[in-house]
Amino acid sequence: MYWFIIIAMFTTLSLVCFLGTKFATRNNQSTWGGWGIAFLVFSGISLIISIPKTLNGYSDQIENKENYTRLVQVENVFQKRAETLTKEFSNYLGDAYPKHERSIFDKMKPESINLYLVKYPEIQASKTVMALVDNIKGLRDSVYSKQIARADLLKDMRYRAKNPWIIQWGMPEVEIPEK
Repeated sequence: MYWFIIIAMFTTLSLVCFLGTKFATRNNQSTWGGWGIAFLVFSGISLIISIPKTLNGYSDQIENKENYTRLVQVENVFQKRAETLTKEFSNYLGDAYPKHERSIFDKMKPESINLYLVKYPEIQASKTVMALVDNIKGLRDSVYSKQIARADLLKDMRYRAKNPWIIQWGMPEVEIPEK
């Protein structure tokens, strides 16, 4: 948008200068024509600068969309892995504790692992279980970091869709996912 304003401004000034040569005296005609050529050159330079800027924005928008899709897939893999490990943890607790507590462990989610460690401190004695818990925590942290990266990509994609320095009709129609 801004590029169009700059190009329109220089083009208008060059037209005014070229029209000024018609109404100017002989002494001033070359000055008016020189300014007209200068403004026309500035208009052309502005146009030449705006094209690569728009193409770069186009490329970045497509790249961010692909990265967003990849982050969603990686996040889903980490989430499934965390849920699988949580089920293993739940099975261990179900075997170690009486039947009336097994129904509690069946509802366990990766986010609530720390709660069970506090509620059942004797679990912390097993190195294998603690390694499993640490692995679950690491996967959860990875999921959270991917969610933050996705939010950053969405911010960039939204800005680029409204960036006034990019010729918007040259931008691809990239669906910006909202989640």
